[in-house]
Amino acid sequence: MTTEDRGGDTRRTLVWGLAVLALLLVGIGLGEWHTSEQISKESSELWAGLSEAILALMLFFAGFIVALSALVLALTARRARAAALVVLAIAVAVPLATAGDSGESATAPRIEGWKPLGPGGKGVNSIVVDPRTPGTVYAGIDSDEAVKSTDGGESWDGLGIELNEAGLLVVDPAPPRVVYAARTDFPNDFVMKSTDGGESWTGANRGLQGGEGGLDPGVTAIALHPARSRTLYAATQAGGIYRSTNGGRSWSRVSRDHNKIVFQAIAIDPKRPSIMYAGMAEAFSGRLFKSTDGGRSWHALPLGDAVVSIAIDPRMPRTVYVSSTIATYKSVDAGRSWKELGFGRDISSGALALDPSRPDTLYVAGSAAFTDQGVVLKSTNGGRSWATVASTDHKVSDIDAFFGEHNLAVDSTGRRVYVGTPGAGILVCETCWGVQSPR
Repeated sequence: MTTEDRGGDTRRTLVWGLAVLALLLVGIGLGEWHTSEQISKESSELWAGLSEAILALMLFFAGFIVALSALVLALTARRARAAALVVLAIAVAVPLATAGDSGESATAPRIEGWKPLGPGGKGVNSIVVDPRTPGTVYAGIDSDEAVKSTDGGESWDGLGIELNEAGLLVVDPAPPRVVYAARTDFPNDFVMKSTDGGESWTGANRGLQGGEGGLDPGVTAIALHPARSRTLYAATQAGGIYRSTNGGRSWSRVSRDHNKIVFQAIAIDPKRPSIMYAGMAEAFSGRLFKSTDGGRSWHALPLGDAVVSIAIDPRMPRTVYVSSTIATYKSVDAGRSWKELGFGRDISSGALALDPSRPDTLYVAGSAAFTDQGVVLKSTNGGRSWATVASTDHKVSDIDAFFGEHNLAVDSTGRRVYVGTPGAGILVCETCWGVQSPR
């Protein structure tokens, strides 16, 4: 073989190598560009999408330079076949790189079995499903805005009202379209009521005593009487429990003791409404209280964690679940004793929700200890064992932890489970109802 032949072989090999490199660079660049578009659509983290776009452009540029070098090298070799091969390689690069792009990102359904509903790029503070109309969903989102969906979360409309930080929303299960909301538009009304599904609102806080200065009631919890819907209870930053017997038109403090305690959660026994539970949370400490006389007097129960949410089994009200910032607990004797429900790993629990159609089925949302990994757990045997129905790693998702006392809900059929995220709207699972926890 002559020196000229060896030089030609070397040049052809180099052309092929550069063509393949160009193919890879352009393909990866297209993938990064698509990722940047998806992040921009679904994430509130602008820099994450911008950095992906910059990387994509750099890869495009590098691929163009490499492809141009290969073409020049081929042409200088005066071999038409080599030039054609380079052009063919570059032409094939684009369809190959985009062949797997069907308009859905690999991260679009960020968690297997869960569908993102929106509102896009928004953090969620609370979710409430209308018990009479499961397709009607209310939510409190970033900027303390209240939104509503009448098609199971496929589309959302603003309600024109700003909520407090907890996003407190309560839907009356008896009269249709009656909704209560807590807001912090100081110094205006703080408890609002709608009788038309959120289209219009009126103040419903006369008689609520304010906190410091007497102006800001700072409502921290609202609960409806299970049998008389016009009777409702509220806790405020001023401390104690207030009651209204006329649908919120006026309030009076019903508690005679512990009136300096700011309660964060209230639950009422569905069969014996004179029995109530109320929890407080301050940093990593707290206490659970119980009343047997409709909220007039309270005594502390043997549970000292910061209480996040309380749920009572409607069929067996002596069974009570409490989620704290540390763990989830269960009592089968109306609060006299408590058992911690082990998840099989360290979980900082947040929201707690019972399946209305199967009260021995419950869901807990929170975060794995010492990480940003959000998890949703399910038990179908009253908390004896758990199955993971959602898990996300912050390295590949902007969902992070599902933490918040009101951002988990199950509709009245038990077939749709909603969870709110810190920055990616609401997710819904329509297959979780069929998951069974280990026996």
